[in-house]
Amino acid sequence: QLSAPFSFTLEDSKQAPGTGRNFIRTINGCVLNVVSVSAAQGEKVKVNVDYIGQTLTPSSGATTALVETNGSDIRPYLWSDTTLTLAGSTLQTVKDINFEINNNIEAPHYLNGSRDIGVPFPINRMYTVSTTMDLNSTEAMFLYEEFYKNNNSFNATFDLDADGTPAGAGSQHTLFFMSGCIITSMENPSLVEGPTESTVEIRPKSVTGSSWEQTGAYNPF
Repeated sequence: QLSAPFSFTLEDSKQAPGTGRNFIRTINGCVLNVVSVSAAQGEKVKVNVDYIGQTLTPSSGATTALVETNGSDIRPYLWSDTTLTLAGSTLQTVKDINFEINNNIEAPHYLNGSRDIGVPFPINRMYTVSTTMDLNSTEAMFLYEEFYKNNNSFNATFDLDADGTPAGAGSQHTLFFMSGCIITSMENPSLVEGPTESTVEIRPKSVTGSSWEQTGAYNPF
């Protein structure tokens, strides 16, 4: 059995005027199952988190006060901060990117007289990158013939670079480096009108992430 992942407590609260009208759920023993980072044209970069919790306690009392940790000069990453590079070539017509980490957490319900789950543990971690792009003549055969059809592996980077934005803000840069990548699917529909799009799914063998910013330390979730 693999080691248990790090856990945390999550409070999900909805507030309403009046006494005893809040809707609060406190989930203990949370572990991250699926985390995705996605970027699309004209939008902020989003992070979606799917967690598994052990116990849930409902309440209508007071909510926990929030403590803001980021400075006022920290802004979200935007679509214009992102690039996707495959085998040393930065793709120029990407419309959206979704990078997903799936820990495949197993939450055992043992026959032990309790409805609470046992200690969760990961199975096989999976990485998936999916992207849609306007396919041009330079990239079409480069991706299809060399990597998809011939099943050759390559390295890739998903780069989020907002250094010095706004001016004087300092470092704000996140980089995901992926090695042993293969293209598992490549959709190239032929449309009656409009640009030719291609949707590519990539499976990396391993991923290393680095971040340069004002946050001093992170929890190892």
